[in-house]
Amino acid sequence: MDGVSPAAQTADTNAAQEEFDNEMHEETNEHEELGSVQLGISAAQAVADSEAAESTFVTERIPSIRNFMGTDEASHVPKPLLCASLVVTLIYWLLFVYSQAVHQNSAVAWEIRATFQNLDGNVLRRRGKSVGQGDDSPNEDVLEDFAEAYDWLLQGYFPRLWQDTPMGRGRLAGRLHLVGGVRLARQWSAPLQCEEDPQLWMDIIYNESCSHGATRRDGAQDTYWLDISQDLGAILVHLSHLQSSNWLSADTNGLSFKALFYNRRSEHFVLLSFDFLLEESGYLRRQSSLQMIPSNVYTSSPNFVLSSTAADVLAALGLAACVVVEVLMWWQTWKSHHIQSFVFNVYRIVSLIQVVGGIAYLALYAVLAGAVDRLSDKLREFASLSGTVVDFPPGNLTDAAQGRLEVMSDVYRLTEDADQLFRWTQWLCFWYLLVLLLKFGEGLPVSPRLRVFVNTLHDAMGNILYFFIVFSVVFVNFAMGAHFLFGHILYSWSRSFLPFASSFRVLMGDFDFMAMYAIAPVSAIFWFTLFTLMVGFVLMNLFIAIVTFSFDRVQQEALGHSKEDALMILAHHVGKISKMGSQRRLSLTNKAAHVASMANPMSKLTRKKKANEKKNADAVGTEDGSKEQEGAAFEPSQAGTSGDLTQTEKF
Repeated sequence: MDGVSPAAQTADTNAAQEEFDNEMHEETNEHEELGSVQLGISAAQAVADSEAAESTFVTERIPSIRNFMGTDEASHVPKPLLCASLVVTLIYWLLFVYSQAVHQNSAVAWEIRATFQNLDGNVLRRRGKSVGQGDDSPNEDVLEDFAEAYDWLLQGYFPRLWQDTPMGRGRLAGRLHLVGGVRLARQWSAPLQCEEDPQLWMDIIYNESCSHGATRRDGAQDTYWLDISQDLGAILVHLSHLQSSNWLSADTNGLSFKALFYNRRSEHFVLLSFDFLLEESGYLRRQSSLQMIPSNVYTSSPNFVLSSTAADVLAALGLAACVVVEVLMWWQTWKSHHIQSFVFNVYRIVSLIQVVGGIAYLALYAVLAGAVDRLSDKLREFASLSGTVVDFPPGNLTDAAQGRLEVMSDVYRLTEDADQLFRWTQWLCFWYLLVLLLKFGEGLPVSPRLRVFVNTLHDAMGNILYFFIVFSVVFVNFAMGAHFLFGHILYSWSRSFLPFASSFRVLMGDFDFMAMYAIAPVSAIFWFTLFTLMVGFVLMNLFIAIVTFSFDRVQQEALGHSKEDALMILAHHVGKISKMGSQRRLSLTNKAAHVASMANPMSKLTRKKKANEKKNADAVGTEDGSKEQEGAAFEPSQAGTSGDLTQTEKF
């Protein structure tokens, strides 16, 4: 140390101090960087926590979209089987609808009903009645008493049915033939004993010792037959006997008129019925009905391309295919150990109803065919008795006439039974179609785009439920208000469900405002204005907004699953297979044509001639092309010379 100069010591000290300061500065920078990193981590963690909290809030506010009827949670069936279920259900639905269209033959039924409706209108005009054209028109089916009912019989259908024509009696519209005759049945009630303390003011009004008109108890029915084998004069004598013998007395509260027709062209039985019912007002209301039954349920003749037998066979095959797919789904879920969730899926109930309903539908038509066969046998028995019928005076039936009328009673009873069965097939068709509509939902997971539409309704179900609570209160309020305002005059607002149906018609724009205005002008204006604003504009648009919001949510969720569309994959493979098949058919056709041309010796000469002609044409074309090239080479030189001359002249 002694040998070191003071300047050197000072320099070493300064260097050490500077090195220390640098180390401290670096350590400070490291602490600052560490703090900033920790601060950044804390900030990022805070942002993540806030986003998680916001996501949790959003999730709690808007729940995740569930699929229709819990399809994804309750079904673990492979996509190919679900796709097969959807396709097979669609095919079976088409076959079922086609089978019902062949059996029901609604177009022919409408034509026959229109024939009777026109005939009924002619009868009413002949009696001086005005035929109404709308719901609120005067009711032409109201009769004052049973004396007017007799007039309706004398001036109505009886002269028309018993008219002698070249084709015989009982002909309507050329192809409808009356079977046997007409049955009249009265519904009567026995008079009750007078009360111990009668109401004297009622006695004075009704001119009776006591009043029993409102407390009668319905009794039995008895019938009276008018045979088509007798002429019109004999029928009028029978009606006069009924009227003079007081057959329709004050104790009668109903009269029924029934006539059975047969249309050989369309193979249908037609049961025409008129019921005169005593109302609370004391008037008689005439209600008409027309029942149609096919005389041959299973036909071999084609109707809508196929016969009814072939249509039912195809429907049975479609139902069998649905059963096979259902069994395969049970087998696959049992193998994958998801049988419990599969069994407790709501679609198992739908599938069970589908199978049971399909079998019941086919069995019901078989029962209907048996009922129609029994009716045909009874008609054959009636035809065997037609030669033994003789005229009988009113009230005195002969043994032959009694046997004939008993057979006709059995015919009418079997006809009504067959009609009830046929009506059951129509009801079953309607409800069974709703079951098939639910069955389509099981195959929706195969296509996210197809699932969007049903899941939209499922997502909006809660909001729609609360919407209908408000809608029901508002709608019922307006409907009952219109019922009290206009129901005492307008029939369309008068009774039971009519006010609600008429309110829906107002909502659709189908109503008569001037009829309402003529009854209560100011109230009608206020009712119509408020109903249109609140129900037509506000509530209906609110319903559309609810469905639109749910559709947007479901559509956004379905966008990321477009590659999982099994239907598109199936369509792609089917198109690829069909394309390969068409190419193969085209190649086979070309090969067949080539072989055929080689086998024909005239075709060899033809090909050789065409080859020579083509060769000559190519040679001529080559020669013409060389000439054109020479001409083209000469023309530019001339063009260049003329251009130079032009430029020289300009210069």
